[in-house]
Amino acid sequence: MARVYATLDRNGLGASLALEQGGLVVTNEENATTINRLARGTIAATGKKAFFEAAFYGDGPLLDRVSVGIVGPLHSLGQWVGAQPTGYGLKAGNGGVYRNGLLEAATAPVQKRTFIGVLVDLDARTCTWYVNGSLHARVTNIAADRWYPAVTISGATANALYCYLNFGQYAFAFPQDGSDNFDEALVEGWYSDNGRPDPLYLCPRNSAGFTSLPTDALPLVTFESRIANADAMSVSTRSTVWPWGGGNAGSSYGELEIDNADGRYDTLAGQDLRDQIARIVVAEAGGSYDVANAAFTAVVDDVKCIGESKLRVSFKDMQSTLERPLQRRIFPPWADPGVAFRPLPITLGACRNVAPMLEDQATRRYRLHDAPITNITAVRDKGTPLDKYSSPPQYVPTNDLQGLTLETLPVGLLTADISSEGQQVTIPGVADVLNGAGAFTNWPNGATAPTGWVYAGVAGDSLQRTGTGSGQGMPQNYVAALSTNKIYNPAAGHYGAQLRYGQAILEPGKSYRIQFKLVRAFGQPSGVIGGNEYGLLVRCLAATGPDRGSPSDAISPHGRPLSAPQFGTQGTAYTFTYTVPPGAARNLAFIATTAEGAGTSAGTGVASGVYFYDVKVERLGEVEQALPLQGITLERYWSEIFSRAGVPESAWVRADCAAIDAATGYKFGVHIREPVTVLQALRLPLDTYGAAMFTDAQGKFRVRRLVNPSTATTIARAFGASDIPRGVAPRNDLAPGLTSSIGARRNWQRFNDNDFVTDFLLVPASLRTQFKAQHQFVRNAPADISPAYRFASSAPELPCLLDDPDVAQREILRVTQPYSANRSDTNGKVRTPMLPRFVEFSVHYDTPSPPPLVFGDVIRVTYPRHRLGNGQNLAVVGTTINPYTKTMQIVAWGTL
Repeated sequence: MARVYATLDRNGLGASLALEQGGLVVTNEENATTINRLARGTIAATGKKAFFEAAFYGDGPLLDRVSVGIVGPLHSLGQWVGAQPTGYGLKAGNGGVYRNGLLEAATAPVQKRTFIGVLVDLDARTCTWYVNGSLHARVTNIAADRWYPAVTISGATANALYCYLNFGQYAFAFPQDGSDNFDEALVEGWYSDNGRPDPLYLCPRNSAGFTSLPTDALPLVTFESRIANADAMSVSTRSTVWPWGGGNAGSSYGELEIDNADGRYDTLAGQDLRDQIARIVVAEAGGSYDVANAAFTAVVDDVKCIGESKLRVSFKDMQSTLERPLQRRIFPPWADPGVAFRPLPITLGACRNVAPMLEDQATRRYRLHDAPITNITAVRDKGTPLDKYSSPPQYVPTNDLQGLTLETLPVGLLTADISSEGQQVTIPGVADVLNGAGAFTNWPNGATAPTGWVYAGVAGDSLQRTGTGSGQGMPQNYVAALSTNKIYNPAAGHYGAQLRYGQAILEPGKSYRIQFKLVRAFGQPSGVIGGNEYGLLVRCLAATGPDRGSPSDAISPHGRPLSAPQFGTQGTAYTFTYTVPPGAARNLAFIATTAEGAGTSAGTGVASGVYFYDVKVERLGEVEQALPLQGITLERYWSEIFSRAGVPESAWVRADCAAIDAATGYKFGVHIREPVTVLQALRLPLDTYGAAMFTDAQGKFRVRRLVNPSTATTIARAFGASDIPRGVAPRNDLAPGLTSSIGARRNWQRFNDNDFVTDFLLVPASLRTQFKAQHQFVRNAPADISPAYRFASSAPELPCLLDDPDVAQREILRVTQPYSANRSDTNGKVRTPMLPRFVEFSVHYDTPSPPPLVFGDVIRVTYPRHRLGNGQNLAVVGTTINPYTKTMQIVAWGTL
């Protein structure tokens, strides 16, 4: 049953509003629209909690133009969110949460391109607003009503402002659980699942029925005798590997027929039961349900009526639940138009020639991964390497290590060799580049700046040394007090009162952690509720020339001065992480600004001031990447994919991956740029290992590698002639997908001739050839493939994810060895070649459950015909089980 997430309702729009992106973006499509309008969501909050995120963007101002929150069904579409008693809205541009047009909770304004989370708790009867993940405001005692998500947007100019909303269709930027301690499950969105049907407990109609024991997890549950075709219930599992044409086929199931002559289950045929889990178990009469043996676990595909007396239920493999998008994190709508609303790329392991995705042209920021990248070993523009160590650096990692920032835009095709894994050499940082000068303890003259610092101000500005002896409740002896009556407005030549460090300590391309304590900011705010526009700004300024007011120079939030509530405390501790832009070294500056006169050229108003101390500037350590790139193991890869998909640890068998890693030592890389499903992502590396994915009887996701059974030392089960009364049926392995060559070191972005610079000294011809191919290396198996498979020598190379060509060579030798011509059997005087074959046979079992055989298990079969007389090791590749008749058909593979 698919979950239905809310969108904005096309039938719930105020005048002049228009929807885009499937109801996830709203804007005003006419000029001169007032704030009195809103767009309402399609679904009222259900369950205990509901959550959505919104972000405003565009060129228009937010002041008196926007509001976001919740409304009841009676709230007018012609009023802004929070203008009536049945609504609560955060006016982002003004600050403050409103109901019935009155202030309910004072808050600071919220900037554009900032994620506002709205969470309704129907049990606690609260509504909470978050800003970039931090608690912003909360109202209590909201009415027990049907609450809908809602947003107001307006403006003097059409399409000058937009609002993007995410109700759970994509991963949230800042997910929340609704508690203040993050000790509850995250709220997954604002959605409806239309209710889930009650479980059915059925057993064969010709049985005496079954009731679980009082001690079972499902105590005293009676299973109705309604299964009409128990003898036809079967599960057939068949997995394939790449020489057989690939496909990683799953399981198929017999259809279940339910007696419904009395019409009791008529409603089932009218419900959407797809993806509901079904378990078929074999239980002993009078026994425990908890210890019943699972025959298979599947999901419902369809339920339909068969005449008036029966229902027929069809099933599909549990793998079908993974046929949903893997990438749930997307680029925001204000990103570069080429990537907006597209999924973020995923890079796991060693990947060569990845094409970074341009995220912001103005800052030349490119995205490589949806999480930090640990290794960036090469960045190329048209094949020419860029220099990380030039002055200024031609590229630097982004502050979150998820991408790159370039000094200049690339001339042509930009690529990078990267990895999410690997041993790294760390260039250590510096604990405090100020060397203690930010503690202000060396301040011999209170009338001048502390040692190492420079004060800059104009008439009316001041710098004072204050402390514990001042009678103002200062936390230490030396606290800097900056005051001004000037608004910080560089465009008008007003720079506030500044205390700047005397040396340009902030190096280009380096990252720093700036820490300090702000004791208090005093002044008078502007006429905006919760404005707090006076206070302290922290900026990274050029060593020479005036401050240009650039947002890229802001260490603290640009245009949002910091303030602390009162004297007499140890101060509010602030920490900011900042990467210095390319260019020359910079100065660290602390700036006091007032609020009055904001936006005016005069820039003079009520005096404001700040008290701060304990400044530390830590230069963060750097990662120096090591060659060669290190790949990712299968266990870590599957764990990363399942984690992104929200699949619990209990749903897959980690030990399968660990066993493959231990046996091979292989490591690889995958770069996912285009949308893929979870299932597709899980299967991507399987051909590299000669492995297949399947589900077991408990419905868990498994992966096993096919190995040559003739060399196996562990036998899962032995079968003799007495176990196979109907004989065996061998057939040839035609291996339609077989190839004798394998690729290594994949180019995730292949070059064309015109993608390179013209200078062959910078990019030699040999490197161009490698970069234009799908793989930079190709390795071949020996030329002893049996004539039956002569097509393999001319088949295209196997697409492989291994970075090391020598490891790829070992893998192609391993897979092709059973298809070698140097294998024969002496039958009298005639030597006949031994070739891979499939063998099918059926067995009966008397135990409650069938033999626990899965793909890759090695069995030993002894039978007087078909070269099985002395016994042969075979690998299980498929089974068909009928738990009612207790028969099991086995398909095995080996050389005969």
